[in-house]
Amino acid sequence: MVWIRASVRIGPNLLFEKERTNPKIMFVIEDSWHAEPLGEEHLTWVDAMQEVHRLASIPWDKEPNLAPCTGWRDCGRKYEIIEYKTNGESWKFISRHSVLEIDAKGIRWDNFKDRTP
Repeated sequence: MVWIRASVRIGPNLLFEKERTNPKIMFVIEDSWHAEPLGEEHLTWVDAMQEVHRLASIPWDKEPNLAPCTGWRDCGRKYEIIEYKTNGESWKFISRHSVLEIDAKGIRWDNFKDRTP
């Protein structure tokens, strides 16, 4: 993979050059049953897991856990944390981890519940 170095001029300063040339890791929470990303990107695994723990504390039939499909009473959410490497413009998939399922039957953790402080 080749990272393209580019600069964007904003005012008298050159900004964003470092962000585009130094890749960083980002974590995104996604509902894999509905192919729906949730919220914003997280800079660390711990931040992403803290958000998943917050989601686990919300009832399955309340936003944001309420499934977007018409059969939501028989559905739920399956949250995964997806790890990407990004340079600010492009994203490269690294890994995907299923962490939580939530529906009318309750919540089920996928071996990641304790991976947060």
